[in-house]
Amino acid sequence: MGLRDSLFTFAIGLVVGAAGIHIGALLVLGESAVQLAFFTALGGAVVWTIARHFFGWVPLLGIVLTFIIWLGFVNGQYSGGLREAAKIAGIAWVLSIGADFILHLMGLKKVHAIGVPEA
Repeated sequence: MGLRDSLFTFAIGLVVGAAGIHIGALLVLGESAVQLAFFTALGGAVVWTIARHFFGWVPLLGIVLTFIIWLGFVNGQYSGGLREAAKIAGIAWVLSIGADFILHLMGLKKVHAIGVPEA
């Protein structure tokens, strides 16, 4: 895979993750900005990667701690509290899984949502 293909895959994955977060925030909070959703997806991917580096090696507890840290990041980006952040995350996850599935059916098998854990 060349640089162009990698950038394309990254861009599509970022759009999918940001769209899931944006729609989740719209449904839960009634408002969202596309720029904030993109920043949350990109920042969330960085936070997830760093947290997984430090805690991912711990069986079961590692993934839970990593998710809690990522959820705290989402909570910091959107108003409403931890419960609303969890709802946004859940909606974003479901939408990202669905979008990934559709993209795979279209032949884009290496694209995965960015910024939404395990999507």
